[in-house]
Amino acid sequence: MNDMRFVMLAKSGSFAAQLRVLKLQSCTTSSQAAHFRRPNSKRNTMCQAAERRFDIVTTDVDRTLLSTKNELSPRNEEAIAECIKLGIPVCIATGKARGPWCKKVLPKLGAPMPGVYMQGLLIYNADGSIMHEESLSDDLVRETIALAKELDITLTLYTYERILAEQTNADSDRLLPYEDPTPESVGDLEQFVGKLAFQKCIMIASERRIAEVRDQIAERLGDGKRTSLTVAIAGMLEILPAGASKGKGVDQLLKHLDVKPERVLAMGDGENDKVMLQMVGLGVAMGNASKACLEAADVQVSSNDNDGVAEALERYILEPAGVKLTAPKSSAAAHPLPKP
Repeated sequence: MNDMRFVMLAKSGSFAAQLRVLKLQSCTTSSQAAHFRRPNSKRNTMCQAAERRFDIVTTDVDRTLLSTKNELSPRNEEAIAECIKLGIPVCIATGKARGPWCKKVLPKLGAPMPGVYMQGLLIYNADGSIMHEESLSDDLVRETIALAKELDITLTLYTYERILAEQTNADSDRLLPYEDPTPESVGDLEQFVGKLAFQKCIMIASERRIAEVRDQIAERLGDGKRTSLTVAIAGMLEILPAGASKGKGVDQLLKHLDVKPERVLAMGDGENDKVMLQMVGLGVAMGNASKACLEAADVQVSSNDNDGVAEALERYILEPAGVKLTAPKSSAAAHPLPKP
């Protein structure tokens, strides 16, 4: 299936039906898929994964798909293109908002595809329309604003393709290299509560400071009951609606596409990728992954600066299909993003 066919299927609503056909053509039978379990042995996982067929790939963006210089390597780009030729699309699953990075990255991933954004709180169709959305309650946003002031921590509020801050500063500027929407200085944030829907909030400080106050924030905001806390980038604590996660968003997307989780290869590097990696057929952690991500993954590949995405796709999808990559391998990035 080529890129144009993916576009037509995505727009016509028959994309899920085509994926069902691909599943019937797979060399892995349904009984084998049902028998597959996450073994304790990483070595056994690798052997079984190499024999499997996947219907979809989902990937995180920052520090997974992209290097620390915020670039898509030629080898990652080639690996994705080869997966598409095999009829296996690659879908974004990110904590990011749609922003300038989309115009830079998405065209390199083949035809437009549905994707999971903002930790699963926004799921977009291939044409950019919203398939699913979820927002924080107004009361929780107000409490978060008050708590951030009390702790003297920078707070940003995310509303679709905008990021609001009372006053931009060195902390909010840490978002700029990732090419999310540029944070806006808007004054008192409470004036927007009840007028705008906020999908998530992020408290930004040093990694040490966030670690010091995380338990306090969790207790005050009711982590696990009224809200869910997670970290995608060190020093940035995300406040989400209760029960929300990137994995939950991926699950909703898979149901929409009629794809079983065990038929998915997912890749990530952060704490916020845990649920996604645990729920799929093969969870892949980058070499630069956090401890929480590593514990959730089945296997680990090279870092994002050394084509980890390409390595995973080559090992578990392309090589079993007889496809070899030709793009040169990357070397570790010399200029990583600023440390928190």
